[in-house]
Amino acid sequence: MDTVFLIEDNPQTCLLLDRLLRDSFEVVIAKTPAEALEKVEQIVPALILMDIDLNARRNGTELLKTFREEQKIDETVPVMALTAYALPGDRERFLDSGFDSYVSKPFTREILMKEIDALLED
Repeated sequence: MDTVFLIEDNPQTCLLLDRLLRDSFEVVIAKTPAEALEKVEQIVPALILMDIDLNARRNGTELLKTFREEQKIDETVPVMALTAYALPGDRERFLDSGFDSYVSKPFTREILMKEIDALLED
């Protein structure tokens, strides 16, 4: 079973995503950037779902940059921005900053799974 690495600080969102994904994936959750940096060393994710506002000194965009620069993840591992940032231009901004995909909150199961399927097909 493929692993999805969820980096999300909101407990309710973690619970929701775990329930949506656990039948198809092993879900590993980190709630802080520090926890994410520790756990990413121990897993081989097929996909990373990352919140942007992690209520920490380091946001999701900075964490992705650290992952890539320090080669914490293989460059072929897709990373999806899963965020409440949904203003015009936000999607493009996150894609330009290195994310492979973008889904804004709130989302439906269908939208999320469509994006996940598209990322894992490549």
